[in-house]
Amino acid sequence: MDFLSPVIDASRLQFGMPAGLEIIIILVIVGLLLFLGPTKLPQLARGIGKALGEFRRGRMEIERQIRQEVDAAATHSGTQQVVEISPRLVEAAKELKIDVLGRRERDLKMEIIRALDRKSENKLRKVAGFLGVTSDGLDHAQLKDRIGEALGI
Repeated sequence: MDFLSPVIDASRLQFGMPAGLEIIIILVIVGLLLFLGPTKLPQLARGIGKALGEFRRGRMEIERQIRQEVDAAATHSGTQQVVEISPRLVEAAKELKIDVLGRRERDLKMEIIRALDRKSENKLRKVAGFLGVTSDGLDHAQLKDRIGEALGI
């Protein structure tokens, strides 16, 4: 009989007869149908789907909170984070001779605003150009205000 087992296994695959795990799954489904009946089974499936959705939402919320805590801890510990700063902002900072390495965008914007007080009208107009601010007909104070608005400060 042992010499026929490869032939029997091959015939199962050829005819698509269930083996091992498939038989167990079929028995579980038949058992559930007998135990719960055809009307309760969809309710059970809905309940399981809702539970899985709640679980997934809870997991995403926990991951979000962990990310926020790690970001906050890195900020408080002085660890430098890689932050994407707009090229226009970098050009404006370079024009004012401000170092951009290791700075957060908000701090860089504040430093640009502080540096504008000490710069000439010509420098202000160059910085305004980098930031996309029109400087025609504006005096020093108005130009500084417009640059501050463009920076969101």
